[in-house]
Amino acid sequence: MTDADEPRCLLMDIRSGAVEATLDKARPMVGFFSLPEAESRFTAGDVREAIFTLAFEGESADLGTC
Repeated sequence: MTDADEPRCLLMDIRSGAVEATLDKARPMVGFFSLPEAESRFTAGDVREAIFTLAFEGESADLGTC
C-alpha cells in the first residue's frame, strides 16, 4: 500500500506468525522510498532507501513514518 500522505513511499507488511508472537500485538513493516520529491509516485525501479518499522492494530495506510 502507498502512504496516504506521501505517494513516494510504499508500505509493506512483513507477516510472520513467529515474529508477531514476540512483538506483543505489533507487526513488522518496511517503508520503501523512491524519489525525494514528496509529490512523486513510488517507483519500484528507483528505491532510494528503506526503513524497518512496527505497526500496531488499527493503524492505517498513513503511519507517519513515510
